Amino acid sequence: MDQREDDIADENGNTALHCAISCQEFEIATQLIRFGVEVCARNNKHVTPLLLAIANRIPIGCLDKRITDFGKCARFSSCIKSYKFAIDARDEKRLVKVFALGNEILSGDDNRKLVKMLLNAGADVNAKSRYNCSPIHCAVYTDDLELVKILFDAGANINTQNKVGATALHAAVLCRNESMVRLLLNIGASVHAPYNGPCQTPLFWASMLNWDNSLEVIIRELLEAGSDLSEVFLSNLDRDSNVFHLSGDIWRTSFDFILMYGNINLVKLCIEKYNADLKLRGVGIMDESDALKFAAYNEDISVMNLMLEKGITKCTYGLTALHLASLWFRPQHVRQLIANGADVNVLVHDDYESYANYSPLALIVNNNTLSSDSTPVHHEALECKLDRPNAAEDRKKTIKLLLDCGANRNQKMNERTETDLDRAISNRSIDDEIDDAECLIIEHAVLVEARTNEKVFDEYNLKSINENPRSKEYYEMCQAELTAMKNSKIGGTLITYFSVLTKPLEVVARYFRNDKFVQEFEANYRSAYPAYAWRLKGKFEVARARQLKFERALFALNGLLKFTDPTFFTFETVLKYLTEEDFDSLIDLIPYDID
Repeated sequence: MDQREDDIADENGNTALHCAISCQEFEIATQLIRFGVEVCARNNKHVTPLLLAIANRIPIGCLDKRITDFGKCARFSSCIKSYKFAIDARDEKRLVKVFALGNEILSGDDNRKLVKMLLNAGADVNAKSRYNCSPIHCAVYTDDLELVKILFDAGANINTQNKVGATALHAAVLCRNESMVRLLLNIGASVHAPYNGPCQTPLFWASMLNWDNSLEVIIRELLEAGSDLSEVFLSNLDRDSNVFHLSGDIWRTSFDFILMYGNINLVKLCIEKYNADLKLRGVGIMDESDALKFAAYNEDISVMNLMLEKGITKCTYGLTALHLASLWFRPQHVRQLIANGADVNVLVHDDYESYANYSPLALIVNNNTLSSDSTPVHHEALECKLDRPNAAEDRKKTIKLLLDCGANRNQKMNERTETDLDRAISNRSIDDEIDDAECLIIEHAVLVEARTNEKVFDEYNLKSINENPRSKEYYEMCQAELTAMKNSKIGGTLITYFSVLTKPLEVVARYFRNDKFVQEFEANYRSAYPAYAWRLKGKFEVARARQLKFERALFALNGLLKFTDPTFFTFETVLKYLTEEDFDSLIDLIPYDID
């Protein structure tokens, strides 16, 4: 029998029906179906008219930007491939022309009618593209719940897998679509890993993508449906040489990521209701102490504290909580740990070869690379970069905090190794700009020397500085700036820039009573003192906030005690003894904003 004219395909294998669907010609497509054209014809991508009608509805750019920004990261390779497999079924060239001509796009209702007509005409609801992507996969990416129901009612295999083993439920997780996840679970989607594919479970994906605890509802739904928290998976499945891998990426569980990104309530739920396994059974390179490593990453400090309360004080590699908080660039965690008595110069025991004799400062100095050129041992910087746009600033704050709390700048791991400054210098080529860690160590040492008139760097560090032109230039620049600060008075007062940098906060806060001081400081500090500008700015902003809080508390206290002079010296004396909580409670008594 001769082939129908309507079924003749173009060079891409597209029939007249394919073309009508891509051109959004609903009436023409309807007539072709009624005339009996082949509705199961496949183009060169193995895409049928049914799959095409659905794939053309997928919005481009529907994934979280953080996933696409780090598309080369092996962790997300399966996620991104699954999405690309779905949009590969689209007829992008024709769709672009339709948009360019301003033609009307099929409404969701019309597209569902078209899908029903194709199914009624015998279209295969489970036909797959060249990447094993089926109509149900593509339908999930459209966010159209009714469309998914239509396909399911027509016999769609809800658990069919694409080329990387991902199912429709994986796609719903990837789209962060709570309603779609709930629908798929209700109609029988499996929460377990496919047996014939390399893909992790939907729970693993949800936990891995749970930045800012944003997928908590989906995680809870998957747990309730029977997902296993302790299943161990490779999280860097793609071994392509063009893809880089994160430290510790080889084996992980869903619970590892929940420790990193989930809030304390979700973490406790996993432990108390779903028996999350802190011991990570069956993984020889990990044990229960790695729970502390993942918990120390979490922005919610109570997650790390929970692990400490359970007696987990070190990770597999001998790193303490302070080491880990430093490694993950968590200044608030570092501050609490030091306040609670952690030794800022604690060293990893030499039984642990990977990090033997590392201090917290040494770890963070070494952990400076955000590119694919870094070694596998020191990829934590990249991990931070994945979901924290302020990771570099947090690293800077953490280094400053360690130095301010007494980190030993002259510490060597042993007689033959480098100091932290030497290590920072060696992390770059001689002509490169100096790293934040190198800047901070030099700035801090020169500042301490200027305040105490005592030598800070030992001969070894001074030799390293003098042998490196950029280091020497920066060292001398810092010395010159601090000398100038001591001699430069602000706004006709006796206040110097050096006093702003070094005096106690409550003293600097009082400077803000002088408007001329404030104006001149803001106008000059950046250009006059570039090396210390960020420190001056930080002190300035905190002091200004402190003075504003002080004035509000003074106003509130005067309202309570009814003194005639609200600047009465006794008031200031009383306020000196108040904690931050006391200040806040007092300010809360103000009935209106005094600004």
